Amino acid sequence: VNLSAGSLMPRPRTSGNPCDFFGGGDQQISDGIAALYAAGIPFVIASGNDFQVNKVNFPSCIPQAITVGSVVSFVAPDGLRFGNRVGDIASYSNIGPEIDVLAPSEGIATATNNGNYMIGSGTSSAAPFIAGVIALLKQAKPTATLDEIRMALATTINYKSDIYYSNLPLVHL
Repeated sequence: VNLSAGSLMPRPRTSGNPCDFFGGGDQQISDGIAALYAAGIPFVIASGNDFQVNKVNFPSCIPQAITVGSVVSFVAPDGLRFGNRVGDIASYSNIGPEIDVLAPSEGIATATNNGNYMIGSGTSSAAPFIAGVIALLKQAKPTATLDEIRMALATTINYKSDIYYSNLPLVHL
């Protein structure tokens, strides 16, 4: 499952009561994500685009979610996007220890709901990359558990760091 949605109140992930219940989180959504995970179905979600450090949006803060942040993959002719260069962790990407993996996020061609295409940017453009990577991992090793897939994502040989976080896994496609 790939989802790009979130609340307007980013919050940190916790191991006990997930971050989702303070300020409007929904127990049913949290339970649903946990049930998917228990059934071996990954729930990939964008971290949000609120320029937040140490916080991601609900429901990406739920521990069973595979949370995706973004890396700048395309910039305007001036070479910058929100002060970032290609390869930087995107400054708009909510970032924190909840992030499981980073993916490209700029100038991504995507299908619309009316049969057309558009160019998108942001963590909502990065998350589908990871859903696709997970599908390829499952195709290569159908018996892989979600814990093994998370480990494969976390131990990619490419890592990115910024002034806030070091060694976040980055997927190159």
